[in-house]
Amino acid sequence: MSDVQSINKLPAGWQCIKLGDVGEVGSGVTLGRALRRSVTRSVPYLRVANVKDGQLDLSYVKDIEATESEIDKCRLEPGDLLLTEGGDPDKLGRGTVWKGELPECIHQNHIFRVRFPKDKFSPEFLSGLMSSEYGKAYFLAHAKQTTGIASINQKVLKAFPLLVPSLPEQKRIAALLSKHMAVVEKARAAAEERLKAAKELPLAYLRQVFENEDARGWPKKKIGDFAKVQSGYAFKSEWFAKSGIRLLRNANVSQGCLDWNDAVYLPEDRRTEFASYELTEGDIVLSLDRPWVSNGLKVSRLSDSDLPCLLLQRVGRFCVNDNIDRDYLYTFLNSPSFIDEITEHDQSLGVPHVSPKQVEGISIPVPSRARQLEVAREMMRRKTTAERLVVIHEEELTAINSLPAALLRMAYSGDM
Repeated sequence: MSDVQSINKLPAGWQCIKLGDVGEVGSGVTLGRALRRSVTRSVPYLRVANVKDGQLDLSYVKDIEATESEIDKCRLEPGDLLLTEGGDPDKLGRGTVWKGELPECIHQNHIFRVRFPKDKFSPEFLSGLMSSEYGKAYFLAHAKQTTGIASINQKVLKAFPLLVPSLPEQKRIAALLSKHMAVVEKARAAAEERLKAAKELPLAYLRQVFENEDARGWPKKKIGDFAKVQSGYAFKSEWFAKSGIRLLRNANVSQGCLDWNDAVYLPEDRRTEFASYELTEGDIVLSLDRPWVSNGLKVSRLSDSDLPCLLLQRVGRFCVNDNIDRDYLYTFLNSPSFIDEITEHDQSLGVPHVSPKQVEGISIPVPSRARQLEVAREMMRRKTTAERLVVIHEEELTAINSLPAALLRMAYSGDM
């Protein structure tokens, strides 16, 4: 029942009622208004930030000064349905039920409070209805939308067509939904843990390799003994063209791959001027500005599909000599040991920044050539395994995330 127009096919014993005909819609207190008045007292104040995706986050509820009349008008009672008036269009209409979590609490003016007769309606049932595809379709069809934000007003909310069976049936469906949703949340948490563990497999191996007793006995040298870090050319933006040879920038260097979605080009006829900056297959590149981000270290290797391209300023290429295995060096660059070293360098103008000399000065353990090859091969094997597991667990999580909508669809179609 994803379309609002489908209400002409109600399950047997159900009825359609406008929310405003049976529910009292209340607005909250405007923050700061009571401060200009006398005879106020402090009271917990529920804000939009406390109502998230159908859940309440009461970890940081603040108090405000309000008058007794404002407190009486906006005091929350167990069973009140709470909905935010605006936000992400995909989340519009997602509300929650106030269960008396605090002895006394009032709400912000950007939160609608809907109070229903408890002898006729289950707030949990109605909250689920508004969060369903049916409710979402209604709110999106009637919301006022600006860039990335959708909002509803009291008129739209009061006109919401409630689809309701008898109160015992509402309670039965709400209890079943709660039971099934708890199972879904448990499955989601477990799947997220499996996904996290799969993503961390390569890093766990690198810790095992470079932080064990055996590795402590390996000779240590400087990266600069085996590779010079070449910084890219400062191509002028006025030289950029709509096509030609791509320029490898910081924005293109990701974790283990290059991202060319945002590419800039130099005219092809100027390519030969910068032959010393042309990259080749297998080259290792590192972002020198903000090398570490939340997703990990911005280091990668070039494949044939990345070519041709030229090295731009603030990206470094490792020009590796024959005294170290290139794959082993790349493996070490992804290790916690290298990441810890590179993130300790000073910041320049507030932006994490490393120089080629600083990178070359970082120590690297150098085992025998045979051990280097063994480490690199095992790292590649584990990375391949991890990538396969990540795909499996992402698909699993996608399937789990689709279950709440399916459950809601069943519940409000009379099939639960």
